[in-house]
Amino acid sequence: MRLKLVSALSVFLCGLGNLNAVATVPTPIDAEDAVVADGMKCDGSIDDTAALQGAILAARKSGGHLILPGGICLVGSTISIPDHVWIQGRGKLSTTIRRKDGLNVATDMFDLSGAGGNVTITDLTIDGNKNGNLSAGQYSLGAAGVQAAGVSKLTIQRTRWINAYQAAIGLFVNSGQFVADAVISDSEFENNGTSATFTTDQTGNAGDVAIRSPLRVKVLRNHSVNARGNFVCFGTNANTGVGDVVVSGNTVENATGFGIALGGGGTIAKGAVLTGNILNQPLTRENNVDVAEWADVTVSNNQIVAGSACPQTGCAGIGDAPPAQHVTVTGNIITAAPTVPGSLCIGLGGSDLTISRNTCRNAGGAGIGIAVPDKIQSRNIHISKNVVTNGSQAQVGQHAGIELYIACGPGPKCTGGTGAISDVFIENNAVYDEQKSRTQGYGVGIALYGQTAGFTKISIIRNDFRGEVTRPILSRATGVAQLVIHGNRPAEVNASH
Repeated sequence: MRLKLVSALSVFLCGLGNLNAVATVPTPIDAEDAVVADGMKCDGSIDDTAALQGAILAARKSGGHLILPGGICLVGSTISIPDHVWIQGRGKLSTTIRRKDGLNVATDMFDLSGAGGNVTITDLTIDGNKNGNLSAGQYSLGAAGVQAAGVSKLTIQRTRWINAYQAAIGLFVNSGQFVADAVISDSEFENNGTSATFTTDQTGNAGDVAIRSPLRVKVLRNHSVNARGNFVCFGTNANTGVGDVVVSGNTVENATGFGIALGGGGTIAKGAVLTGNILNQPLTRENNVDVAEWADVTVSNNQIVAGSACPQTGCAGIGDAPPAQHVTVTGNIITAAPTVPGSLCIGLGGSDLTISRNTCRNAGGAGIGIAVPDKIQSRNIHISKNVVTNGSQAQVGQHAGIELYIACGPGPKCTGGTGAISDVFIENNAVYDEQKSRTQGYGVGIALYGQTAGFTKISIIRNDFRGEVTRPILSRATGVAQLVIHGNRPAEVNASH
Protein backbone atom coordinates (compact mmCIF):
# COMPACT_ATOMS: atom_id res chain seq x y z
CA MET A 1 0.00 0.00 0.00
CA ARG A 2 1.34 3.42 -0.81
CA LEU A 3 1.24 6.51 1.33
CA LYS A 4 -1.45 8.54 -0.41
CA LEU A 5 -1.83 12.29 -0.56
CA VAL A 6 -3.83 13.53 2.37
CA SER A 7 -7.50 14.41 1.94
CA ALA A 8 -7.73 13.67 -1.78
CA LEU A 9 -9.20 17.00 -3.02
CA SER A 10 -9.61 19.50 -0.24
CA VAL A 11 -10.82 22.14 -2.66
CA PHE A 12 -14.08 22.41 -0.84
CA LEU A 13 -15.76 25.67 -1.49
CA CYS A 14 -15.42 25.51 2.00
CA GLY A 15 -2.12 40.95 13.62
CA LEU A 16 -4.35 37.98 14.79
CA GLY A 17 -5.58 39.66 17.98
CA ASN A 18 -5.85 38.35 21.52
CA LEU A 19 -6.80 34.68 21.48
CA ASN A 20 -7.96 34.92 25.08
CA ALA A 21 -10.15 37.98 24.67
CA VAL A 22 -13.21 37.79 26.89
CA ALA A 23 -16.63 38.12 25.27
CA THR A 24 -18.21 41.55 25.58
CA VAL A 25 -20.26 41.92 28.75
CA PRO A 26 -23.91 42.11 27.67
CA THR A 27 -26.14 45.03 28.42
CA PRO A 28 -28.61 44.04 31.17
CA ILE A 29 -31.86 42.47 29.99
CA ASP A 30 -33.88 45.43 31.34
CA ALA A 31 -31.85 48.03 29.43
CA GLU A 32 -33.83 51.26 29.18
CA ASP A 33 -33.10 51.80 25.49
CA ALA A 34 -34.19 48.31 24.47
CA VAL A 35 -37.39 47.32 22.68
CA VAL A 36 -39.15 44.38 24.33
CA ALA A 37 -41.02 42.11 21.93
CA ASP A 38 -44.24 42.05 23.95
CA GLY A 39 -46.32 41.11 20.92
CA MET A 40 -44.72 37.67 20.68
CA LYS A 41 -46.60 34.83 22.38
CA CYS A 42 -43.77 32.27 22.47
CA ASP A 43 -46.16 29.59 23.69
CA GLY A 44 -44.94 26.86 21.30
CA SER A 45 -48.16 26.88 19.24
CA ILE A 46 -48.83 30.40 17.87
CA ASP A 47 -46.88 31.54 14.80
CA ASP A 48 -44.73 34.46 15.96
CA THR A 49 -43.21 35.29 12.55
CA ALA A 50 -45.00 38.60 12.00
CA ALA A 51 -44.59 39.72 15.60
CA LEU A 52 -40.86 38.96 15.59
CA GLN A 53 -40.27 40.70 12.26
CA GLY A 54 -42.19 43.74 13.46
CA ALA A 55 -40.25 43.87 16.72
CA ILE A 56 -36.93 43.75 14.85
CA LEU A 57 -37.94 46.68 12.64
CA ALA A 58 -39.18 48.64 15.64
CA ALA A 59 -35.91 48.03 17.49
CA ARG A 60 -33.93 49.17 14.45
CA LYS A 61 -35.69 52.55 14.67
CA SER A 62 -35.12 52.86 18.42
CA GLY A 63 -31.44 52.17 18.95
CA GLY A 64 -31.28 48.60 17.67
CA HIS A 65 -31.55 46.56 20.89
CA LEU A 66 -34.37 43.98 20.92
CA ILE A 67 -35.15 41.79 23.92
CA LEU A 68 -37.20 38.65 23.30
CA PRO A 69 -39.52 36.97 25.79
CA GLY A 70 -38.88 33.54 27.24
CA GLY A 71 -40.57 30.46 25.84
CA ILE A 72 -40.72 28.70 22.46
CA CYS A 73 -41.33 31.15 19.61
CA LEU A 74 -42.42 29.52 16.33
CA VAL A 75 -41.55 31.01 12.94
CA GLY A 76 -42.98 29.95 9.61
CA SER A 77 -40.96 31.99 7.10
CA THR A 78 -37.60 33.74 6.81
CA ILE A 79 -36.93 36.59 9.25
CA SER A 80 -34.86 39.48 7.83
CA ILE A 81 -32.37 41.22 10.12
CA PRO A 82 -31.20 44.69 9.02
CA ASP A 83 -27.88 46.19 10.10
CA HIS A 84 -27.23 47.55 13.59
CA VAL A 85 -29.62 45.25 15.42
CA TRP A 86 -28.92 43.29 18.60
CA ILE A 87 -31.32 40.40 19.18
CA GLN A 88 -31.09 39.22 22.79
CA GLY A 89 -33.01 36.41 24.42
CA ARG A 90 -33.65 35.81 28.10
CA GLY A 91 -30.96 33.11 28.12
CA LYS A 92 -30.03 30.27 25.79
CA LEU A 93 -32.13 27.83 27.80
CA SER A 94 -35.01 30.28 28.28
CA THR A 95 -35.74 31.70 24.81
CA THR A 96 -36.02 29.38 21.80
CA ILE A 97 -36.89 30.36 18.25
CA ARG A 98 -38.02 27.24 16.42
CA ARG A 99 -38.90 26.56 12.81
CA LYS A 100 -42.47 25.29 12.46
CA ASP A 101 -43.16 21.69 11.58
CA GLY A 102 -43.90 20.70 8.00
CA LEU A 103 -42.52 23.70 6.11
CA ASN A 104 -39.99 21.62 4.11
CA VAL A 105 -38.71 24.61 2.13
CA ALA A 106 -35.09 25.35 1.20
CA THR A 107 -34.97 28.76 2.84
CA ASP A 108 -33.11 30.22 5.81
CA MET A 109 -34.67 30.85 9.20
CA PHE A 110 -32.89 34.22 9.49
CA ASP A 111 -31.22 36.28 6.76
CA LEU A 112 -28.87 39.22 7.21
CA SER A 113 -30.56 41.77 4.97
CA GLY A 114 -28.59 44.99 5.48
CA ALA A 115 -25.76 46.45 3.46
CA GLY A 116 -23.09 45.17 5.84
CA GLY A 117 -24.44 42.45 8.11
CA ASN A 118 -23.48 44.30 11.30
CA VAL A 119 -25.72 42.27 13.64
CA THR A 120 -25.43 40.85 17.18
CA ILE A 121 -27.28 37.74 18.38
CA THR A 122 -26.96 36.61 22.00
CA ASP A 123 -28.58 34.62 24.79
CA LEU A 124 -31.07 32.38 23.00
CA THR A 125 -31.54 29.07 21.19
CA ILE A 126 -32.25 28.82 17.45
CA ASP A 127 -33.81 25.48 16.55
CA GLY A 128 -33.91 24.52 12.86
CA ASN A 129 -36.24 21.61 13.67
CA LYS A 130 -34.95 19.31 10.95
CA ASN A 131 -36.90 16.42 12.45
CA GLY A 132 -40.08 18.36 11.71
CA ASN A 133 -38.86 19.28 8.21
CA LEU A 134 -37.39 16.06 6.87
CA SER A 135 -37.30 16.83 3.16
CA ALA A 136 -35.87 20.37 2.93
CA GLY A 137 -34.31 23.22 4.83
CA GLN A 138 -31.36 25.56 4.66
CA TYR A 139 -29.38 27.60 7.18
CA SER A 140 -30.56 28.81 10.55
CA LEU A 141 -28.67 32.03 9.82
CA GLY A 142 -27.79 32.98 6.25
CA ALA A 143 -26.61 36.01 4.34
CA ALA A 144 -28.69 36.00 1.18
CA GLY A 145 -29.56 39.66 1.56
CA VAL A 146 -26.01 41.00 1.85
CA GLN A 147 -24.04 39.04 -0.73
CA ALA A 148 -23.31 42.06 -2.89
CA ALA A 149 -21.78 44.05 -0.01
CA GLY A 150 -20.39 41.31 2.22
CA VAL A 151 -20.78 40.79 5.96
CA SER A 152 -19.01 42.91 8.54
CA LYS A 153 -18.84 42.77 12.35
CA LEU A 154 -21.32 39.98 12.94
CA THR A 155 -21.25 38.97 16.61
CA ILE A 156 -22.75 35.75 17.97
CA GLN A 157 -22.32 34.99 21.68
CA ARG A 158 -23.87 32.71 24.29
CA THR A 159 -26.25 31.11 21.84
CA ARG A 160 -27.40 27.57 21.17
CA TRP A 161 -27.80 26.40 17.56
CA ILE A 162 -29.57 23.07 17.19
CA ASN A 163 -31.18 20.85 14.55
CA ALA A 164 -30.28 22.88 11.46
CA TYR A 165 -31.12 21.06 8.22
CA GLN A 166 -28.09 22.23 6.21
CA ALA A 167 -25.91 24.23 8.59
CA ALA A 168 -26.49 26.40 11.62
CA ILE A 169 -24.57 29.37 10.20
CA GLY A 170 -24.03 29.66 6.44
CA LEU A 171 -22.47 32.92 5.26
CA PHE A 172 -21.76 33.03 1.53
CA VAL A 173 -20.75 36.24 -0.23
CA ASN A 174 -20.09 37.10 -3.85
CA SER A 175 -16.66 37.22 -5.45
CA GLY A 176 -14.70 40.22 -4.24
CA GLN A 177 -16.59 40.45 -0.93
CA PHE A 178 -15.73 39.17 2.54
CA VAL A 179 -17.15 38.02 5.84
CA ALA A 180 -15.01 40.34 7.93
CA ASP A 181 -14.42 40.84 11.66
CA ALA A 182 -17.04 38.29 12.73
CA VAL A 183 -16.91 36.69 16.18
CA ILE A 184 -18.68 33.44 17.05
CA SER A 185 -18.00 32.64 20.68
CA ASP A 186 -19.13 30.86 23.82
CA SER A 187 -21.96 29.09 22.02
CA GLU A 188 -23.25 25.54 21.61
CA PHE A 189 -23.96 23.61 18.42
CA GLU A 190 -25.97 20.39 18.55
CA ASN A 191 -27.21 17.98 15.90
CA ASN A 192 -26.76 20.27 12.90
CA GLY A 193 -26.51 19.13 9.28
CA THR A 194 -27.67 16.14 7.25
CA SER A 195 -24.48 15.25 5.35
CA ALA A 196 -24.00 11.53 4.76
CA THR A 197 -20.94 11.49 2.44
CA PHE A 198 -17.46 12.95 2.32
CA THR A 199 -18.39 14.61 -1.00
CA THR A 200 -21.02 16.67 0.78
CA ASP A 201 -18.55 17.48 3.56
CA GLN A 202 -16.10 18.86 1.03
CA THR A 203 -18.75 21.01 -0.59
CA GLY A 204 -18.40 22.73 2.75
CA ASN A 205 -21.93 23.86 3.58
CA ALA A 206 -23.11 21.16 5.98
CA GLY A 207 -22.85 21.08 9.76
CA ASP A 208 -22.29 23.95 12.16
CA VAL A 209 -20.42 26.91 10.61
CA ALA A 210 -19.79 27.49 6.88
CA ILE A 211 -18.18 30.79 5.88
CA ARG A 212 -16.82 31.91 2.53
CA SER A 213 -14.06 34.52 2.22
CA PRO A 214 -13.38 34.96 5.95
CA LEU A 215 -11.24 37.90 6.99
CA ARG A 216 -10.26 38.38 10.64
CA VAL A 217 -12.95 35.92 11.71
CA LYS A 218 -12.72 34.43 15.20
CA VAL A 219 -14.42 31.22 16.35
CA LEU A 220 -13.75 30.91 20.08
CA ARG A 221 -14.73 28.63 22.97
CA ASN A 222 -17.70 26.94 21.33
CA HIS A 223 -18.96 23.39 21.91
CA SER A 224 -20.18 21.19 19.05
CA VAL A 225 -21.94 17.84 19.47
CA ASN A 226 -23.02 15.38 16.76
CA ALA A 227 -22.64 17.56 13.67
CA ARG A 228 -23.64 15.63 10.55
CA GLY A 229 -21.01 17.45 8.57
CA ASN A 230 -18.29 19.94 9.60
CA PHE A 231 -17.78 22.05 12.68
CA VAL A 232 -16.08 24.91 10.82
CA CYS A 233 -15.48 25.07 7.08
CA PHE A 234 -14.06 28.21 5.50
CA GLY A 235 -13.30 28.80 1.81
CA THR A 236 -11.70 31.48 -0.34
CA ASN A 237 -14.44 31.75 -3.00
CA ALA A 238 -11.57 32.63 -5.40
CA ASN A 239 -10.99 35.89 -3.52
CA THR A 240 -7.57 37.32 -2.74
CA GLY A 241 -6.98 38.82 0.68
CA VAL A 242 -8.75 36.08 2.64
CA GLY A 243 -7.24 35.09 5.99
CA ASP A 244 -6.14 36.15 9.47
CA VAL A 245 -8.61 33.78 11.11
CA VAL A 246 -8.50 32.33 14.61
CA VAL A 247 -10.21 29.10 15.71
CA SER A 248 -9.38 28.58 19.36
CA GLY A 249 -10.62 26.84 22.49
CA ASN A 250 -13.45 24.89 20.86
CA THR A 251 -14.57 21.38 21.75
CA VAL A 252 -15.94 19.21 18.94
CA GLU A 253 -17.51 15.84 19.70
CA ASN A 254 -18.54 13.32 17.03
CA ALA A 255 -18.62 15.59 13.98
CA THR A 256 -18.64 13.30 10.94
CA GLY A 257 -16.99 15.80 8.56
CA PHE A 258 -14.06 18.16 9.05
CA GLY A 259 -13.38 19.46 12.51
CA ILE A 260 -11.73 22.62 11.18
CA ALA A 261 -11.24 23.09 7.43
CA LEU A 262 -9.64 26.29 6.16
CA GLY A 263 -10.87 25.56 2.66
CA GLY A 264 -9.82 26.23 -0.89
CA GLY A 265 -11.49 27.75 -3.88
CA GLY A 266 -8.82 28.83 -6.33
CA THR A 267 -6.57 31.25 -4.42
CA ILE A 268 -4.10 31.03 -1.56
CA ALA A 269 -5.33 32.51 1.71
CA LYS A 270 -2.86 33.67 4.37
CA GLY A 271 -2.92 33.68 8.12
CA ALA A 272 -4.63 31.19 10.43
CA VAL A 273 -4.16 30.23 14.08
CA LEU A 274 -5.85 26.97 15.09
CA THR A 275 -5.01 26.41 18.73
CA GLY A 276 -6.23 24.78 21.91
CA ASN A 277 -9.12 22.89 20.34
CA ILE A 278 -10.35 19.44 21.37
CA LEU A 279 -11.47 17.45 18.32
CA ASN A 280 -12.86 14.10 19.41
CA GLN A 281 -14.15 12.66 16.12
CA PRO A 282 -13.84 8.87 16.09
CA LEU A 283 -16.19 8.52 13.10
CA THR A 284 -15.13 11.43 10.92
CA ARG A 285 -14.77 10.90 7.16
CA GLU A 286 -12.21 13.68 6.76
CA ASN A 287 -9.06 15.25 8.16
CA ASN A 288 -9.81 16.61 11.62
CA VAL A 289 -7.84 19.75 10.75
CA ASP A 290 -7.39 20.57 7.05
CA VAL A 291 -5.15 23.46 6.00
CA ALA A 292 -5.14 22.89 2.22
CA GLU A 293 -4.25 25.83 -0.04
CA TRP A 294 -3.47 28.22 2.83
CA ALA A 295 -0.18 29.78 3.91
CA ASP A 296 1.21 31.14 7.18
CA VAL A 297 -0.73 28.70 9.35
CA THR A 298 -0.11 27.66 12.96
CA VAL A 299 -1.76 24.51 14.32
CA SER A 300 -0.82 24.20 17.97
CA ASN A 301 -1.76 22.50 21.22
CA ASN A 302 -4.85 20.71 19.92
CA GLN A 303 -6.06 17.33 21.17
CA ILE A 304 -7.27 15.18 18.29
CA VAL A 305 -8.91 11.78 17.97
CA ALA A 306 -9.03 10.94 14.27
CA GLY A 307 -11.80 9.06 12.50
CA SER A 308 -12.25 5.50 11.35
CA ALA A 309 -14.94 6.20 8.72
CA CYS A 310 -12.66 7.72 6.07
CA PRO A 311 -13.76 6.33 2.67
CA GLN A 312 -10.25 6.62 1.30
CA THR A 313 -6.73 6.03 2.55
CA GLY A 314 -4.79 9.08 3.60
CA CYS A 315 -6.99 10.89 6.13
CA ALA A 316 -5.02 12.66 8.83
CA GLY A 317 -5.45 14.31 12.16
CA ILE A 318 -3.80 17.37 10.58
CA GLY A 319 -3.46 17.40 6.81
CA ASP A 320 -3.59 19.21 3.50
CA ALA A 321 -3.80 18.45 -0.27
CA PRO A 322 -3.46 20.52 -2.30
CA PRO A 323 -0.38 21.54 -0.30
CA ALA A 324 -0.26 24.34 2.24
CA GLN A 325 2.82 26.53 2.62
CA HIS A 326 4.69 27.87 5.65
CA VAL A 327 2.85 25.76 8.21
CA THR A 328 3.87 25.26 11.85
CA VAL A 329 2.40 22.21 13.60
CA THR A 330 3.46 22.04 17.23
CA GLY A 331 2.38 20.70 20.60
CA ASN A 332 -0.55 18.63 19.31
CA ILE A 333 -1.59 15.28 20.79
CA ILE A 334 -3.06 13.06 18.08
CA THR A 335 -4.55 9.58 18.21
CA ALA A 336 -4.90 8.47 14.61
CA ALA A 337 -7.28 5.93 13.06
CA PRO A 338 -5.59 2.54 13.59
CA THR A 339 -7.99 0.57 11.37
CA VAL A 340 -7.71 2.78 8.27
CA PRO A 341 -4.87 1.92 5.84
CA GLY A 342 -2.79 5.00 5.08
CA SER A 343 -4.19 7.15 7.87
CA LEU A 344 -1.71 9.54 9.48
CA CYS A 345 -1.43 11.78 12.49
CA ILE A 346 0.12 14.56 10.40
CA GLY A 347 0.28 14.64 6.60
CA LEU A 348 1.52 17.73 4.75
CA GLY A 349 2.97 18.37 1.30
CA GLY A 350 4.13 21.98 1.00
CA SER A 351 7.33 23.92 1.69
CA ASP A 352 8.64 25.72 4.79
CA LEU A 353 7.11 23.26 7.25
CA THR A 354 7.87 22.97 10.96
CA ILE A 355 6.53 19.86 12.69
CA SER A 356 7.70 19.80 16.29
CA ARG A 357 6.86 18.56 19.77
CA ASN A 358 3.78 16.62 18.69
CA THR A 359 2.67 13.27 20.06
CA CYS A 360 1.37 10.76 17.49
CA ARG A 361 -0.17 7.43 18.41
CA ASN A 362 -1.68 4.46 16.59
CA ALA A 363 -1.65 5.55 12.94
CA GLY A 364 -3.04 3.06 10.45
CA GLY A 365 -0.16 3.98 8.11
CA ALA A 366 2.76 6.35 8.70
CA GLY A 367 2.65 8.57 11.77
CA ILE A 368 4.07 11.76 10.24
CA GLY A 369 4.10 11.88 6.45
CA ILE A 370 5.42 14.39 3.95
CA ALA A 371 3.34 13.49 0.88
CA VAL A 372 4.20 15.50 -2.22
CA PRO A 373 2.29 15.46 -5.54
CA ASP A 374 4.24 14.49 -8.66
CA LYS A 375 4.50 18.10 -9.92
CA ILE A 376 5.33 19.84 -6.61
CA GLN A 377 8.78 20.64 -5.23
CA SER A 378 8.67 20.69 -1.45
CA ARG A 379 11.62 22.05 0.51
CA ASN A 380 12.76 23.33 3.89
CA ILE A 381 11.07 20.84 6.20
CA HIS A 382 11.95 20.51 9.88
CA ILE A 383 10.62 17.52 11.82
CA SER A 384 11.92 17.59 15.38
CA LYS A 385 11.24 16.57 18.97
CA ASN A 386 8.12 14.57 18.13
CA VAL A 387 7.06 11.33 19.80
CA VAL A 388 5.69 8.82 17.27
CA THR A 389 4.54 5.44 18.53
CA ASN A 390 2.75 2.29 17.42
CA GLY A 391 2.10 3.20 13.79
CA SER A 392 1.26 1.15 10.68
CA GLN A 393 -1.45 -0.72 12.57
CA ALA A 394 -3.65 -1.29 9.51
CA GLN A 395 -0.63 -2.29 7.41
CA VAL A 396 1.63 -4.18 9.78
CA GLY A 397 5.31 -3.59 9.13
CA GLN A 398 4.77 -1.61 5.92
CA HIS A 399 5.12 2.00 7.09
CA ALA A 400 7.51 4.13 9.09
CA GLY A 401 6.85 6.43 11.99
CA ILE A 402 8.15 9.31 9.83
CA GLU A 403 7.90 8.95 6.06
CA LEU A 404 8.85 10.94 2.94
CA TYR A 405 6.79 10.21 -0.17
CA ILE A 406 6.51 11.62 -3.69
CA ALA A 407 3.54 10.58 -5.82
CA CYS A 408 4.20 8.65 -9.00
CA GLY A 409 4.50 10.48 -12.30
CA PRO A 410 2.36 9.73 -15.35
CA GLY A 411 5.00 7.52 -16.99
CA PRO A 412 5.39 3.74 -16.73
CA LYS A 413 6.82 2.25 -13.55
CA CYS A 414 6.20 5.41 -11.53
CA THR A 415 8.38 7.67 -13.71
CA GLY A 416 7.85 10.97 -15.45
CA GLY A 417 7.02 13.04 -12.39
CA THR A 418 8.76 16.26 -11.42
CA GLY A 419 7.96 16.10 -7.71
CA ALA A 420 10.83 16.65 -5.30
CA ILE A 421 11.63 16.80 -1.59
CA SER A 422 14.74 18.62 -0.40
CA ASP A 423 16.32 20.26 2.64
CA VAL A 424 14.71 17.97 5.20
CA PHE A 425 15.90 17.81 8.81
CA ILE A 426 14.61 14.91 10.92
CA GLU A 427 16.18 15.29 14.33
CA ASN A 428 15.70 14.57 18.02
CA ASN A 429 12.51 12.56 17.53
CA ALA A 430 11.53 9.54 19.58
CA VAL A 431 10.09 6.97 17.18
CA TYR A 432 9.31 3.55 18.57
CA ASP A 433 6.79 0.74 19.00
CA GLU A 434 5.92 -0.27 22.55
CA GLN A 435 3.22 -2.84 21.75
CA LYS A 436 3.59 -6.51 22.59
CA SER A 437 2.85 -7.31 18.93
CA ARG A 438 4.69 -4.58 17.10
CA THR A 439 3.29 -3.04 13.91
CA GLN A 440 5.45 -0.03 13.04
CA GLY A 441 7.91 -1.23 10.42
CA TYR A 442 10.56 1.52 10.46
CA GLY A 443 11.57 4.63 12.30
CA VAL A 444 12.14 6.74 9.16
CA GLY A 445 11.21 5.68 5.64
CA ILE A 446 12.27 7.39 2.41
CA ALA A 447 10.51 6.47 -0.83
CA LEU A 448 9.02 3.29 0.58
CA TYR A 449 6.28 3.79 -2.01
CA GLY A 450 5.76 6.11 -4.95
CA GLN A 451 8.54 7.84 -6.85
CA THR A 452 12.11 6.85 -5.93
CA ALA A 453 13.87 9.85 -7.51
CA GLY A 454 13.78 13.50 -6.43
CA PHE A 455 15.11 13.29 -2.84
CA THR A 456 18.04 15.57 -1.92
CA LYS A 457 19.65 17.08 1.20
CA ILE A 458 18.08 14.88 3.86
CA SER A 459 19.51 14.75 7.39
CA ILE A 460 18.43 12.17 9.98
CA ILE A 461 20.21 13.16 13.18
CA ARG A 462 20.08 12.28 16.90
CA ASN A 463 16.79 10.38 16.82
CA ASP A 464 15.83 7.65 19.26
CA PHE A 465 14.62 4.52 17.44
CA ARG A 466 13.53 1.61 19.59
CA GLY A 467 11.55 -1.51 18.89
CA GLU A 468 10.90 -1.15 15.18
CA VAL A 469 9.69 -4.33 13.50
CA THR A 470 12.20 -4.40 10.62
CA ARG A 471 14.87 -1.67 10.85
CA PRO A 472 15.08 1.89 12.16
CA ILE A 473 15.83 3.59 8.83
CA LEU A 474 15.00 2.41 5.34
CA SER A 475 15.49 4.34 2.10
CA ARG A 476 14.43 3.02 -1.29
CA ALA A 477 15.26 6.30 -3.00
CA THR A 478 17.75 6.24 -5.84
CA GLY A 479 20.76 8.53 -5.79
CA VAL A 480 19.91 10.66 -2.75
CA ALA A 481 22.31 13.61 -2.82
CA GLN A 482 23.62 14.70 0.58
CA LEU A 483 21.96 12.10 2.79
CA VAL A 484 23.28 12.43 6.34
CA ILE A 485 22.54 9.82 9.01
CA HIS A 486 24.30 10.55 12.27
CA GLY A 487 24.04 10.31 16.05
CA ASN A 488 20.88 8.19 16.17
CA ARG A 489 20.26 5.55 18.83
CA PRO A 490 21.01 2.71 18.85
CA ALA A 491 24.34 3.61 17.28
CA GLU A 492 24.36 0.77 14.77
CA VAL A 493 21.49 2.32 12.80
CA ASN A 494 23.63 5.23 11.58
CA ALA A 495 24.74 3.37 8.46
CA SER A 496 21.54 1.38 7.98
CA HIS A 497 20.18 2.77 4.71
